[in-house]
Amino acid sequence: MEFDGPQGFRKVVTPVHVPLGRHVESLSRIRAWTRPWPPGVLLVGDLPDPNSVDALRELLKSPNPDVRGLAAESLATFHVPEDVARIAALLGDESPSVPALDEVRPPKSMVRDPSALEPNPDAPDWRLDWVERSVDGYARAALALITGVQLTAATFPEWWSQLGEPRHSLWHWQHRIHKAMTEIDREVFGDRSEENWNHEARMRERDERRARALDDLTEELAMLPAEVHAKVLLLASTTHWNQSELSGEPTVIGLRSRQVPLPKARLLELLEGKGLWPDVDWDGNDALFERLVQRIALASSVHFGPAESNTLQAIARANRNEGSPRLRDGAQEAALLIGASRVLPDADPGDLDRIGTRDGLLRETLRSHPEAAVRSFVACELLRVDLARNLEFVAQQAFSEPDNSYVLRSVVYELGVEPVTDAKRDALRWTLMDDRFVRHWLCTEQFGESCSARHAAESTLKRVTGQHVLTSTDTQLLASEDDGPEHLLHVLRRIDQVLR
Repeated sequence: MEFDGPQGFRKVVTPVHVPLGRHVESLSRIRAWTRPWPPGVLLVGDLPDPNSVDALRELLKSPNPDVRGLAAESLATFHVPEDVARIAALLGDESPSVPALDEVRPPKSMVRDPSALEPNPDAPDWRLDWVERSVDGYARAALALITGVQLTAATFPEWWSQLGEPRHSLWHWQHRIHKAMTEIDREVFGDRSEENWNHEARMRERDERRARALDDLTEELAMLPAEVHAKVLLLASTTHWNQSELSGEPTVIGLRSRQVPLPKARLLELLEGKGLWPDVDWDGNDALFERLVQRIALASSVHFGPAESNTLQAIARANRNEGSPRLRDGAQEAALLIGASRVLPDADPGDLDRIGTRDGLLRETLRSHPEAAVRSFVACELLRVDLARNLEFVAQQAFSEPDNSYVLRSVVYELGVEPVTDAKRDALRWTLMDDRFVRHWLCTEQFGESCSARHAAESTLKRVTGQHVLTSTDTQLLASEDDGPEHLLHVLRRIDQVLR
């Protein structure tokens, strides 16, 4: 492999440690549950035989370091909480074990032939590299798979002593939830060979089965101590990726049982970052604390009353003033302010700005908050409170935003969120055909100009109508100084027709 170095010199890199494609294929066939980068194991393919659990536990004590490392890797695939201590006994064992494949992802600019990145049995796989791995390395990877926590010989004893009952830990329940969701997905979508395969019908079947599985898990959770029950409701997710609760998507187990079995004083303590559960990797995953804040705050009407509104607002202000390292963006402050509004009474139709009401708090935040992210979430909340009475106010604020129009983009997206009612269609039509939207339609994306509002309009129109209302040709013509204004008239007539 060659690449251009400094001052035009050409350097040759010898692929001493780069595996061939057939090496990767062979490893995947022999150990189908492995993946070639930390944490080393993934629940795919055929897992080790469940009847081999006892034998694998014995192999952890093998005098052969190759066997000890592979035994830890294999045993972790069963996710048995009691095996954590057994595998942790290998931490600090620096005996060389079986080499492992590690993902290196070299910059494409360093690869002379881009085709080298494609799998080829007889060619090097430049995405991977053979690396030496000790027994300790296999043990750390195995523990990360089971617990989700990066543990070492130095950190494990204190972490384990604070854990308590392993089957009450978040990582145990998170694995059970992910496994249940994954098995349902595989059963529903695994075989697509049958005649008249219908994606929409399969999606409905998946959602129904997921709901039943979550109901069963929630009933089981209710039998556990209140702190364990609450911890799982507030932190567990049905997906492998982080998703903001502000999106409203029903992807989290907490939304299936919003009544968290803790007193309000304890919930407020958690919002302030106090008394957090020790088995959770708070330092290694800021998204968990963000999820905790959003789930408590957005369910404020279930757990709190009007008296707690000021407390929620104070926590939001303290975070902004003190710069909490755990709350990294405006979404968390927005959740706290929205939660503070949901415990207040609705304003009278003729006095929507009155202090101490839900509408009044949201309107004042939209008018004066310094962060665009917070303003955007609050604008969408106002539309959900009452679309008819808040649309004009929200639009006025959104259209007065700077050219990047973060708030306007969010408002347009919100008008396409299910369920799409006739009122939402009318509001979308009114917004997109407003004279104040013209500058967004004619956006050129030059000189750093953002066309996010127009992109949001294109996406929302497709979701609402089920068709591509705007084409790439429309986008090109709208961005033309000569053709844009005239072509916009054709676009607006088309939008008027499809949304009526």
